[in-house]
Amino acid sequence: MTESKAPPGWSYNPSDWSQRLPIVGLSLVGFAIAAYLSLYQWRVFTTIWEPFFGAGSVKVLNSGVSRILPIPDAALGALG
Repeated sequence: MTESKAPPGWSYNPSDWSQRLPIVGLSLVGFAIAAYLSLYQWRVFTTIWEPFFGAGSVKVLNSGVSRILPIPDAALGALG
């Protein structure tokens, strides 16, 4: 008797690695972006590359709200 790894009512296993790898890839891209932005907030980089919002990201990253916590808010995103 062969046992299917798919849950009842499913045609595939949603926990299979072929389903997990795209999510892992997207999370690594998000981590890299958040780490890059936190390095800008720590003044490691003097400018950031912003293809979509013009100077909007610089305004947000340098706002008073982003300096409320003792670490940059982008670093919290990278930790998340």
